[in-house]
Amino acid sequence: MNILYVTSEAVPFCKTGGLADVAGSLPQSLAANGDRVSVILPLYQSVADAWRDRLHFERYTYVRLAWRSLYCGLFSYERQVPCRATSTSSARRSICRSAPRASCPSTSRAAALRR
Repeated sequence: MNILYVTSEAVPFCKTGGLADVAGSLPQSLAANGDRVSVILPLYQSVADAWRDRLHFERYTYVRLAWRSLYCGLFSYERQVPCRATSTSSARRSICRSAPRASCPSTSRAAALRR
């Protein structure tokens, strides 16, 4: 299943309250079950400074707001999350954990929007 998780904060990117803990751990748990999870959050300046070398620029667009247009850039960060096997077979678990990105659906991806 493909899941898009939109939040204003998520650990480890930024944290101001309890929402960041849930927004950081829930997508990881879903991805560990074999779902493809994407997280979208704003690219705050503190996030940009701390994660700049790991973010990949995807594309940009301009968003029209009344009389003006605002730049909106899309950056991504992708990482593998170990799968939890649906069967109890240890062979299945090791195959899922060592599989390349293309064959293992449990990829957690965070995208950050820069205004």
